[in-house]
Amino acid sequence: VLYIDHQSHPVPLSCCYHATASRLLSSSVARYPPCSQTEIDSAFCPQCLSFHDASSAAALGGNCPRASCRRCPMCTAVATVYPDMAEKLCFYKCGYCTWTSKECNVIVEIALEEETKKMSKEQIVKCAEDLGEILQNKILQATQTADEHHGHMVTCYQKIFSDEERRERQGYDVNDTNPLRRGGSSSRNLNIPEQWSIDALEKSIKAKKDKLRQDTISMVGGREPERILFDVEGDDDADDAVVAAYLKGVSKQAIDLQAALTSLVPESRADFYPLPIPLRTRKSRRCRAELQNGRPGILVKPKLNPLEGDTSLRSGHGQWWKKDSSAVHVVPRVKVVRHGSVAKDDADTSNQYHAFLLRVKNPTLGKVRVRFCQSTYKGEVGWDSGNSEGDEEKNELLENMLVNTISGKKITAKLEPTATKDVTKTDVVELDSVEDAFLELGKKQTKNPTEVLEWDVSACATALLGGDKGAGSSSIRLIAKQSDSAWFEFACLDTTSDGSAIYNAVPIALQIQVGDGSWESSLVKPLPTKDNEPDFVSFDIVVTWKNK
Repeated sequence: VLYIDHQSHPVPLSCCYHATASRLLSSSVARYPPCSQTEIDSAFCPQCLSFHDASSAAALGGNCPRASCRRCPMCTAVATVYPDMAEKLCFYKCGYCTWTSKECNVIVEIALEEETKKMSKEQIVKCAEDLGEILQNKILQATQTADEHHGHMVTCYQKIFSDEERRERQGYDVNDTNPLRRGGSSSRNLNIPEQWSIDALEKSIKAKKDKLRQDTISMVGGREPERILFDVEGDDDADDAVVAAYLKGVSKQAIDLQAALTSLVPESRADFYPLPIPLRTRKSRRCRAELQNGRPGILVKPKLNPLEGDTSLRSGHGQWWKKDSSAVHVVPRVKVVRHGSVAKDDADTSNQYHAFLLRVKNPTLGKVRVRFCQSTYKGEVGWDSGNSEGDEEKNELLENMLVNTISGKKITAKLEPTATKDVTKTDVVELDSVEDAFLELGKKQTKNPTEVLEWDVSACATALLGGDKGAGSSSIRLIAKQSDSAWFEFACLDTTSDGSAIYNAVPIALQIQVGDGSWESSLVKPLPTKDNEPDFVSFDIVVTWKNK
């Protein structure tokens, strides 16, 4: 069973959100058009759990600044500060691939206590700080030449652009190749050759590339140069002879990460330095429909400290969020308990009636009154579904729908809007407040009602669709109610014949009464109705099943 958000996307209830006092559902699925937006509130280190606000995390480059938080440059596992008592050295060591920072000469000599021959906690902290300082100096030395070259190029181009703007303001001919006639400064002031131009620079670069290519071809016997292959997974035919000996066992990912750290391509294993641990962001989510109506629309708001809510703190156990508007805490859950099919005609089995036993459970601490009725859902709106008149066309083929958030399973289903055209409103049933399963441990467990235990597919189709199985194409009715749960039986005719999908889907609507003590936890205010009838909030849902 999938719920429909306000952008017509079918998603599981666990991916849905219900904004305060809203009559719409939002979701976190990555489908177009999106119905919610995210904002980064803070970031924390997954290793030391230190946290920073959004601006501080951006200033740190998205990495943890602590010297003890480093990753292995070869396998990206966490590298710990390891004091070697035998060698009296302290360095970074990976516990997964056994890489050590001794290869890149990032080490610190240690002094052991004379009595215990061990290091104190203060000495280990001091060694970690010293390792971080040595590592930072080596990275600065490795990038100094590249930074100076980049700075010189930026300064040179800034002078050139400023002179071009000045010449344009003074009316000089900017296409003249003579800088003195153009009104520009002398080339000596720019530290560039006489008659410098973009064309001359491009010709010089092309001549150097051609000369390098010819030299390379002549060195390998006239063969075209090829890209060096590194440790590529699944490529058993890679020629190990073309891989340099000092890069044996180094992956392409490790080289790319190191080049991003030092701005240089490493030439040997000694050029691989420990990588910083990236910070993990904590995001808040807002409903786009609520924002468009001028309301905050906050769906999820995390706390700054990632440990808030943990039992290691003295208070606030279990309170992980400032606000959590997940729909599983507010919206009743509809679940298919049983499903079966029966042929419409014994001679022709192509058309079948499908019968479902649906269970509706109240997740709130207050009473909720619900009922089912016909749905107006016609399909999902695509990014290119608009026509020339501005009307949006509905796509009945629901592609790549997420149905299981744990396994990540996705399916493609064919929606049949006309299959539920004969559905009428069911009786309103009142669900009691949710029962705490942990408080019921050790007590006598209650059994499901007899109507649920003895439910049969053929009997359901016969009772709902008529004795001749031809009175209608769909129907739904209430069969039992117990405490916080209610059971409905639903039957519909399968008319899919194009074979575009191996899953079928039919829409129905779940209506929840607001006001008069029902669904008070949602804070939805009832609207005035004709003849003082109860006000209902309607949520479209889709029931899917696999074709046999």
